[in-house]
Amino acid sequence: MTSIGYQRPLRLCNHLSRNGVDVTVYAGHPAWAPIQEKPDTRLNGLIDARIEVLRIPSLHPIQWALNLRADLLAPRRAAQEAAQGAAQGTSRADAAAGPIKRRPSLLVRLVDAILPSLSVPDRYWGWVFTVLPILLLRILWRRPDCIFATAPPWTPLVLATLAGRLTGVPVYVDYRDPWNFNPYHKGPRNRLSLRLEAWVLEHARGILTNTQSMAECYAQAFPRHSGKITAVYNGIDAATVAQMNALRAASVKKTGPFTVSHIGTLYRHRMPARLADVLAEAARSWKGERGIRFRFVGWVEDTEVIRAAFASRGCAHMLELAGQLPAWEARQEQMGADVLLLLQSGTALQIPAKVFEYALAEKPLLCFADAGSETGQLVEKYELGMLCTDEVEFAPVLQYLEEILKNSWQFRKLQDFMRDFDGEKHSRSMAELLFPK
Repeated sequence: MTSIGYQRPLRLCNHLSRNGVDVTVYAGHPAWAPIQEKPDTRLNGLIDARIEVLRIPSLHPIQWALNLRADLLAPRRAAQEAAQGAAQGTSRADAAAGPIKRRPSLLVRLVDAILPSLSVPDRYWGWVFTVLPILLLRILWRRPDCIFATAPPWTPLVLATLAGRLTGVPVYVDYRDPWNFNPYHKGPRNRLSLRLEAWVLEHARGILTNTQSMAECYAQAFPRHSGKITAVYNGIDAATVAQMNALRAASVKKTGPFTVSHIGTLYRHRMPARLADVLAEAARSWKGERGIRFRFVGWVEDTEVIRAAFASRGCAHMLELAGQLPAWEARQEQMGADVLLLLQSGTALQIPAKVFEYALAEKPLLCFADAGSETGQLVEKYELGMLCTDEVEFAPVLQYLEEILKNSWQFRKLQDFMRDFDGEKHSRSMAELLFPK
């Protein structure tokens, strides 16, 4: 999958395999991929040849419930359409009134009542039914030393804990993002979800997070488990470094528009109307010798906000939505940009994994993040670019972009960054937790 989250577990698995550990990966099947994911089979070449990967389809109870609801409402929709058609022959006042709204049927209300529970821990929990029997049989056949589960989604944590409880194999859980403490978690944070996470943490042999702030948050919320919580940051892969260097060597000097690019999935909450207005106003006010464009590469959950902001200022031609691209082409886009856009406001605990690829492109960042957040501190410490908060106006952003156009930017702390986020070193730290001497 092209989503950047694949890099952390891939890096660990490759490290383990190269150091004599037999690794089996239980993965979802591409045919059941989320809408924002786009399979790129060329990425399979990054997997160490000795690693066994089982791609297992899933069941989707929540989708079945949604389909049932749609089927139950279909007759009502047909009746409403017929009533609207009949209303066209009545008086204007009668037509404006429209069909009488009726209360949903008992079955529809029943489906609506159970839908929130079907989203705990997430919409992929049906995967447990297809994977757990296979996992248990293989554990009985060849008992592993440990089970490692990474999230999101959260279903793998539950699956691993179930398998560990049934077989006695120690389980280690890895948080790439927080679960119930995540302000962007779309599932219901009800008692079931909270208890499920507490149960996972109770039975985990070790708990890993990818930032220190997240580790401290979990230690405070679950003080009994604080001794088994460890922060291991994301890092930089040697293979990614080689790819980016090859792209840099092949790149030519840019003569086209000055390009500010966002690479990767853009969730709705990461593009509020105020931010879209700031970017659009900077585009409208641009006076540089090269024209400017704001380019979004990847799945954009809600395009309307950004489209409306640029259109209302008469600069829709300065906005490009390129859609999803294979991983290699996405990295080409990073190398081809003049400035890379990083959107991470609203959360203090997370650093998006794309930051590490962005840094390798050695392009200045325009970062929107909360002051004091993990992302904000990273950008400031390593001087990756301009850090903006939600209150920022367009004028400082415009001035920053114009300065980048006039003066070449140099990543002055590249060596420090590479040393501190050496992916092999971080994978070794994770391996030492899984296989203590």
